Amino acid sequence: MKPKSYWLLGILLILCLLGLTGLGQSPKNSKLTWEYKIVTEWNTNEADLNKLGAEGWEFVQYDPGIRGGNASANERYFFRRMR
Repeated sequence: MKPKSYWLLGILLILCLLGLTGLGQSPKNSKLTWEYKIVTEWNTNEADLNKLGAEGWEFVQYDPGIRGGNASANERYFFRRMR
């Protein structure tokens, strides 16, 4: 290759790399917000879980409700979905 071709190839490579840095990133002005749901005293079954999933709810955490060895506190299931 001629030296001119190396310069052109180098510039083209740099421009491609600069263009790829923004891919897969969300715009800085968009803010992801969540809506939360807490379910207590619930007998879990597949039908209930499928209904929540169809509504867009995602299970994120389970709290057994045990506080200092006291199991009398309510257990809680935490769900979230995008607004």
